[in-house]
Amino acid sequence: MKKLILSDVIAKAGVDPIFTDPASFSSLEIQIALLAYTFQIYLDFSGYTDVVIGSARLLGLRLPENFNRPYHASSIAEYWRRWHMSLSAWVTQYVYYPMGSGRVERWKIYRNVMIAILLLAVWHGVKLNFLLYGLLHGTAVCLNRWLRFQRRWQAWSVKHETFIQISGWLVTFSFVVVARILFKTPTLDDAAVFAVYMFESELSGSPRFAIMFWVCLIAGIFSCFAPAWVTEATRTAFKRQHSFTQGVIFGVVLLTGAYLSGGQALNFIYRNF
Repeated sequence: MKKLILSDVIAKAGVDPIFTDPASFSSLEIQIALLAYTFQIYLDFSGYTDVVIGSARLLGLRLPENFNRPYHASSIAEYWRRWHMSLSAWVTQYVYYPMGSGRVERWKIYRNVMIAILLLAVWHGVKLNFLLYGLLHGTAVCLNRWLRFQRRWQAWSVKHETFIQISGWLVTFSFVVVARILFKTPTLDDAAVFAVYMFESELSGSPRFAIMFWVCLIAGIFSCFAPAWVTEATRTAFKRQHSFTQGVIFGVVLLTGAYLSGGQALNFIYRNF
């Protein structure tokens, strides 16, 4: 529930107005909104699946996790292994493996990868934005796979493992953020307009975001990048609390969500797919 509340506030306080009318905002505000949307969509979808997984457990069912800290990925291939894992597993099992996976000729491997990534993208909708989104991600995964098989790269990466991890994460995360333009905008024309204003807006000045936007964005970023031990320690500490205390915490979270949402229902992004 916490993730869904953060996602909702980030959307209403910054992301939605800027994506609706980027011409009315500065380049810095647009860039911040794009970064915020990257975290919003993760908080929205992972929060939604957490609710589903928790509800299933109340009925005695154990569903698999759907996300594994995707923004920690140091390559685009690793990102797709961590993001929407249930869909990725289905495409891998019923599309990628039947085509021969990685046990075929080299060019067919890249073909199989490209088809699998395209299916992951157009699952969200059969339109040009998602098609181009899939092509970009598919190409990036293929390039990553090609690079990993280059002997010179293998030898160099062993000697510079720390640098590879840091630079790989930076390139991967930046790529994911920029590609989100295609995911959020309805048409290619809208994506082009957004991209132009993101770098060439005539407006300037300090970002005009409400304090609550910054609070929720920082909390969202922390929830994405917090070390695993912090998450586990928080979960353990909550389990040790008396049932009354747990109920009070739940009540505070629900009341906070109702207050921040203005009494409106949370708008799940993935409800549209």
